[in-house]
Amino acid sequence: MDPNKFMRAEKILLVDDVPANLTVLTAALEPSGYEILAVPNGATALKIAAKAQPSLILLDVMMPMIDGLKPAGV
Repeated sequence: MDPNKFMRAEKILLVDDVPANLTVLTAALEPSGYEILAVPNGATALKIAAKAQPSLILLDVMMPMIDGLKPAGV
């Protein structure tokens, strides 16, 4: 029996308004066994993060509306 078969894949939430960046990061991380959640904006990222509780969030710091530098509502 393969012990890795029952291990939970760590979730990484990717947040970027440039689709090509999400594609490149997904292609780089998925082969290592990570579960990738890719979203195009900060508002969606907040909703997904609350439900999925990812182990890591990689986000673009310069996006329209909610970005990686200022908290929501500021």
